[in-house]
Amino acid sequence: MLPHLVAKTSEHSLSEQFIQTYTRKLLPMGRDWLFSEEQLSDSPSRRSGIDRADEDRMRREGIKLIVEIGTCLKLQPNPTLATAAVYFHRFYMFHSFKEFPKHLTALGCIFLAGKVEETPKKCKDIVMTAKEKYPELYSIKNAIDEVMGIERVLLQTIKFDLHVDHPYTYLLQYQKVFKLDREKKQTVLQNAWTFVNDSISTTLCLIWEPEVVAISLIYMALKMTKLDGVDWIDRQPGEQWWDQFVANLTSDMMEDVVAISLIYMALKMTKLDGVDWIDRQPGEQWWDQFVANLTSDMMEDVCHKVLDYYTVTKKER
Repeated sequence: MLPHLVAKTSEHSLSEQFIQTYTRKLLPMGRDWLFSEEQLSDSPSRRSGIDRADEDRMRREGIKLIVEIGTCLKLQPNPTLATAAVYFHRFYMFHSFKEFPKHLTALGCIFLAGKVEETPKKCKDIVMTAKEKYPELYSIKNAIDEVMGIERVLLQTIKFDLHVDHPYTYLLQYQKVFKLDREKKQTVLQNAWTFVNDSISTTLCLIWEPEVVAISLIYMALKMTKLDGVDWIDRQPGEQWWDQFVANLTSDMMEDVVAISLIYMALKMTKLDGVDWIDRQPGEQWWDQFVANLTSDMMEDVCHKVLDYYTVTKKER
C-alpha cells in the first residue's frame, strides 16, 4: 500500500484536536483526507485501547445505522448517505469511539450530509426516526441537542471541508470505454455500483482516491462476470484500460481495494462478524484461544495473500 500522506500534527483544543492537513500523491490534484496504513493503525480509538477488529466493527455498525435510518428517511446512497458515511469515517480518524458514541455520530453525519447534498432533514425528524427504528439506542433525553452538538464537533473536525467526491460519478464515466453490448455493460455497472454501495462501510474512502476505488470495483465486477479480457475504445499497445483515467495505477493497488471489499462482503453475507463464542473473556478475540499474539492486521495480510494466489492461478488457467 502506498504511503499517500504525511500528516502535519499540532496541539489544539478538544474541538480542533487531531485536525490535520494532507497532500495526495497518486493523483496530483491536491485533494485531502487520505491516510496511510500507519495512521489507520494509530487512530484515536486504537490509542484508547480498542483493537483493529473492534474498531472496524464499530465503523461497520455506525454506517449500518446511517444507511438504515437514512433509508427510512427516504435518503439515497448516492450522494447523501455516502457523504454521511465518509464524514463518519473521517470523524473517527480524529476522535475515539470511547469519546463519541457511534449511534449519535451517525445521526450527526446524516444531519450534516442532508444539508450539504441539498436533501435536508430536520434534526427532530432524524431523531424520531432513529428512536422508532432503534428505541434501545436513542431513548436518551435531549437527543436532538446531542445530535446538533455532534454536528458542530463534526464541522470543526473536518474543518468545514464539506465537499465529498464519490466513486459513483467515475463508474458512470469509466464504463463507457468498454466494447460490450448494452446488456453486459449494464450488468458490469450494476455489480460495480453494488460494490461501491458496500464499500462505504469499509475504510477505502480513507485509503484510496474515489477514482481508484471506482476503477478497482469495475475491475472486480469484470472479473466476477468473466469479462476481464474485454476490449476498450482507443486501446493502445502495452496499456490497460484504466491508464487513460489514472496514471501509475497498478493491478496490485487494485487488488488491495478488491481484498478489502471481499473481506467486507464475506462478513456481510455470513452476518457472523459479531458472533459470540464459548468461554469468551473480556478484551479477547475468539482466535486468542488457538493462536497467541495473532492480530487482525496479520489475518488481513493472509486474506490479501489468498486473494493474490486466486488472481495468479486464475491467470495461469
